[in-house]
Amino acid sequence: MATYNGAEKILPQLYSFLSQSILPDKVYILDDCSTDTTLQVIEQFIEKNLSDIEWIIKKNIENIGWRETFFKLIKTSNYNDNDIIFFSDQDDIWNNSKIELSSRVIREDAQIDLLVSDYDKILPEDIFSLSSEGQVDYDFKIEKYSYKLLDLVVGPGCVMAFRGKFGHEIANQVQSIGQMAHDALLSNCALAKGTCYHLPVSLIKQVRYETSVYMQKSSIFDIDFNKKKGTFDLAILYQTMAKKFAKKDSKEFIYIDKKLKAYKSRKKAYELGAIPRIIFNLVIYFPMYRNNGDRFTELSSFFKK
Repeated sequence: MATYNGAEKILPQLYSFLSQSILPDKVYILDDCSTDTTLQVIEQFIEKNLSDIEWIIKKNIENIGWRETFFKLIKTSNYNDNDIIFFSDQDDIWNNSKIELSSRVIREDAQIDLLVSDYDKILPEDIFSLSSEGQVDYDFKIEKYSYKLLDLVVGPGCVMAFRGKFGHEIANQVQSIGQMAHDALLSNCALAKGTCYHLPVSLIKQVRYETSVYMQKSSIFDIDFNKKKGTFDLAILYQTMAKKFAKKDSKEFIYIDKKLKAYKSRKKAYELGAIPRIIFNLVIYFPMYRNNGDRFTELSSFFKK
């Protein structure tokens, strides 16, 4: 869990840890230099609610932002290859079977590195009328995500569960998170490996605060006319990272290679301001665009420069 100024929001999330049918062995919390009483609230909660959970609480030396904080947790937390890891925001509520169900599904299928569940959205005023208890329908079928979703985040980090071994692979292959998001990074790399799966069961209540990161975060490849070059640079970075995880000459590897060529060509066209080149890209790399809206936006951007 990465925390920042969450003193007024964090207790329902902490209580939902304790209500799990299988308790977590460890909870790593990294605070990003909160200026409120977040750490005191957490410490008081732990003192009042003794359990078998091992709590490891640390604080950044300086504020580094949520991207770097979550990535730092991936790289520095002490977990084993066989462990199942969960991201947690500071303001959600977990269903009490989240750990049990996700862990069982992953352990029963060696092909799964990253499992992404569904979630329900709630408003802040609904928090205290809810509990983490709930009947989970076990009549479901997990589905493998298509590698053609590489341009998208298949779900927010708070609904992801992944193998410790996969976390170590990420930590070893990726030296810096930069402007990448931790959830987008993991989903892209798992998609590239062909090991990203969907669990069609809602396992958390996600609280939609107007100031929350997820409410403010747009799609990782949304067009920003003032930062178009940076948008392409970020897209190229995601694809480059993903390519490291794809088996050479696999369909995922070939697809990523085409995506990289398309993004580099699109970036070049934008830098040159060349309409003929963008027409060329639209013809040659037509399948590499997300949709017709993406193609139209690409073309219209040249008239807005």
